[in-house]
Amino acid sequence: MNVGVASVERARTVLNNGTPELQHAVAQGKMAVSAAADIAKTEPEFQRAVVEKVETGVKVTEASNGGDTASRASVACRSQ
Repeated sequence: MNVGVASVERARTVLNNGTPELQHAVAQGKMAVSAAADIAKTEPEFQRAVVEKVETGVKVTEASNGGDTASRASVACRSQ
């Protein structure tokens, strides 16, 4: 396999910290592992809210942890 260490670490983050809904979105190809790994670092309620948007056709293009202790995150989404 030609998979980088960083890619494996991102996948591990999704598996270890992501909600089942987030993991399912990645498995179905509805969300990139890189974006899901960032989202997996947030509260489960936020993860579920992002997946809900993805299920309605919104594409996650970027996710970033806001850097504060409350794990507030911002997600840039665009319609498909």
